[in-house]
Amino acid sequence: MPEERKVMLLSCPCCGGRPDWEYRDWNERDETGDDGTGWIECLTCHIRTPITDLDDATEIWNRRA
Repeated sequence: MPEERKVMLLSCPCCGGRPDWEYRDWNERDETGDDGTGWIECLTCHIRTPITDLDDATEIWNRRA
C-alpha cells in the first residue's frame, strides 16, 4: 500500500461530489497491483482521471472545468 499523503482535491466538476485517490492493492499470488499509480474518482458519479501517479492525477483533477 502506498504511503498515505494528504492532497487538496477540489469537488467533482460534474456533480460536486467528493473525490478520492484509488489504486489497485498488491496481489501476492500474481505479484501485480500497486506500483504507485492509480486514479482519482468521484465517489458520487464515478468520473475519474486516467491512471497515473498521485501528483499528476491531482493536477489533472483540479484543473478540469
